Parts: sequence; structure tokens; C-alpha cells
Amino acid sequence: MNGNIYIRVFSIFLNMDVPQIKPRAILISFDKFDDTAVSIVQKTPKPRLLWASRHVPLQIQREVLYEKGIRTIVQFSMKFENAEQIVEIARKCECEYVVPVLPLSMIARLVELAPKYGITVLWAEMEQIKVLKTEPKAGVDYDPNIETYVASPEGYKIMRFKKFWKLIKVELVKEEV
Repeated sequence: MNGNIYIRVFSIFLNMDVPQIKPRAILISFDKFDDTAVSIVQKTPKPRLLWASRHVPLQIQREVLYEKGIRTIVQFSMKFENAEQIVEIARKCECEYVVPVLPLSMIARLVELAPKYGITVLWAEMEQIKVLKTEPKAGVDYDPNIETYVASPEGYKIMRFKKFWKLIKVELVKEEV
């Protein structure tokens, strides 16, 4: 009798609608760059992407990057001195791609330097969908799988990921004031 109950429960379980889990790139995070980090990264699958940001990538971003062939995302949530440092880290970690969330002048310099070392710079396009006066609650005010928020003088901006772009050129057109 116990066997029959087990079989029935098991067959009911197998017939349930189970949400599909999409494959996504492995994420490893470090708060500093050193030989230990390099040694850990070098044991992960390629191709690799350096995520130069204090913020971890969203689940949807990891899924999209996996679909594009990237298997490992290496995040360094530290202060970067300049674009040269980012290129050095990407080279030592054997990252073929970089997603910088940095000041525009650093991104422009990175886009200039990276191709010389076989590194492709990607940009994550985010769209502001609303602004809230109080700090947002995950799952209530925004979907943490596809959205994040940023504190600003206007309130809390809810930002939704749209897509990745390959950066070819960043041009800063300036005028003295």
C-alpha cells in the first residue's frame, strides 16, 4: 500500500507544471583584485566577462549573456582607478568581454583600449520605468529578476534591463563654458 501511495504522489508530482529555469552564466564576485582571485577565475568556463560594477548583474542579464555564449561573469565590486586597470584585470582573468558601469570618460577610454587586446566592451541598456518616493520593496514595487532601483534626488528610480549593446565608439563632444 505504501508503494502505491508513493507511486501516485510521484506521478502527480511529475505531471505538475514546473516553471522552466533558464540557464545563466556563472557569477563569481570579488571585492578586490589579487592573485587568489585570478587563480579562482582561471578555473571557470570560458568565454568570460568582466562585470566592472558594484552592482551584481540581474538574473535576466545573466540569462541573456548565457544565450550569447558567455559562461562566466567575473564581478569586481571595487573602485577602479582607470580604464588601463580594467584592461589589465580583464587580461589577467582572460575575460573576452567587459561590461563597465563606470563614469562615461572611463568607458570612452576603455572602448578605445579594449580592442587592442581582443576585448569587447558591452553596455547594458536600462530603461527608467517609474520613480517612487519611498524605498522600493522587491517583488512589490519592482521585479528583482529584471529590474533594479537607484536612489536619486527625485526619489528611487526603477530601472528595467532592455538589452546589451556592443560599444564601438564613445565620443565626448565638449564645449568650454
